[in-house]
Amino acid sequence: MAKRTSRQEYGSAHWSAAESGRPEAPLLDVRDLTVAYGADDQAVVAVRAVSFTLQHGAVLGLVGESGCGKTTTALTLLRLLRPPARVVQGQIGFRGADLLLQSDRDMEQVRGNRISLIFQNPMTSLNPTYTIGAQIVEAIRAHRRIGGAEAWARATELMTMVGIPDGPERLRAYPHELSGGQRQRAIIAMAIALEPDLVIADEPTTALDVTIQAQILWLLTDLKNRLGMSMIYITHDLNVAASICDHIAVIYAGEIVEIAAARQILGNPSHPYTRGLVASLPETSWRERMVHPIKGHPPIYGRTLTHCPFAPRCAEVIDRCWQEHPALLPLGAEHAVRCIRRGEREADDGVH
Repeated sequence: MAKRTSRQEYGSAHWSAAESGRPEAPLLDVRDLTVAYGADDQAVVAVRAVSFTLQHGAVLGLVGESGCGKTTTALTLLRLLRPPARVVQGQIGFRGADLLLQSDRDMEQVRGNRISLIFQNPMTSLNPTYTIGAQIVEAIRAHRRIGGAEAWARATELMTMVGIPDGPERLRAYPHELSGGQRQRAIIAMAIALEPDLVIADEPTTALDVTIQAQILWLLTDLKNRLGMSMIYITHDLNVAASICDHIAVIYAGEIVEIAAARQILGNPSHPYTRGLVASLPETSWRERMVHPIKGHPPIYGRTLTHCPFAPRCAEVIDRCWQEHPALLPLGAEHAVRCIRRGEREADDGVH
């Protein structure tokens, strides 16, 4: 019988999104990333020992409630945090280099060029005093030594790629002259202008109606496939994540509580919080309109956790949940969960 790895060895389990046994190194390798807001004596930990890897061409979803640390994680990857936020520990390996150790000048070459970010609200992401074309051209020429005419031609090509009709005309428009969906497409055009290796999409469809949401999701999937880029998709909506992501990391109170293939998360979730998220999704049948929300509110914790942060809201809580902080335990090659009860079930099933 195979030897069971100790709980301590998986204290910050390292899990690989879209891991398929390919020999190449992962594009993104995040290890034990911890981010806090405030001074040491009053620090609030927003991201706690988060570890994952992302292979080339894969899409990883970060899913959780507002305030769970999703956006903080994204901003940390690009070194866009501002005081009082600070990185307490961790590594962000990207193309073999630790981004946390790079100079500000080196990071300027990474942002927008190698890694780009799509923000939630396109109206606040675009400068209202400049035309769409001027902003796309500026993004291109910030990283490429090309003339204005060549950059403008590239901007026109990008407008076609993201599905905005009458590209040359719309390039001369100001943000307020475009619809919400067109503004988001323009933001996507800027994000892919230099064909980055990784795009981080931070809830890019939240401010859009359902029909436009579906179009933007289809566009992102199409561009990802055509350009061969990887993506981190941040959302609070499991259905949206499942429609675009290969794998999903569920985040609660700043830490990953479950990570697995999207079909596993939706079809057979293991963590009580993940099961609660799935149960809270509206039924597709008009006859079954009841949803089952998770009771209570997410916590705010300081520097240390002495128990499971989900214990106050968990219907399966036991005494041990209040006495120790669970580790992230692997359940298979592409599945890990942070739950004391799950570890006990494995022991009861004879897993050693």
